[in-house]
Amino acid sequence: MSTGTGKVVVNRSMSLDGFIAGPGHAMDWVFDFVAPDEFPEIAAATGAMLTGRRTYEVGNRMNADKERGTASRGEGYPFSGPVFVLTHEPPEPPDPEVTFLTGDIGEAVATARSAAGSKNLEILGADVAAQCLRRGSSTRSWCMYCRCCSATASASRPRASPG
Repeated sequence: MSTGTGKVVVNRSMSLDGFIAGPGHAMDWVFDFVAPDEFPEIAAATGAMLTGRRTYEVGNRMNADKERGTASRGEGYPFSGPVFVLTHEPPEPPDPEVTFLTGDIGEAVATARSAAGSKNLEILGADVAAQCLRRGSSTRSWCMYCRCCSATASASRPRASPG
């Protein structure tokens, strides 16, 4: 199993009061604070994504409702690659475009990094990111790169504590 040279990456945006999601777990506000030309650059460096179940569900809702901030110009995220969802309960019926994983965070990261090849593994979701941070602080088997920006937003979901 090759992990290539890519990094385990968390791109995190949060409001100044420590929230990463708005009311109803909405993430559309992020598009108003990140320049549209950053998305293609990040997506091009990404070989696979690993997310949690809640973030997967919010993403599905955003796509169905076409929820995007003004900076996105109505465009979707330009990533096309394998998506993994770490969950205790895979949905029935399963989503054929997603691989659902039920193991621990180390196994999930190893699986997703292998699929990413030499590109980065993008971590989405507060809980999955916190699990990665906890794992990263107890072992040096992989390193995580975090890029954050702060913004002011009305929020409902506080950031996850790394433990």
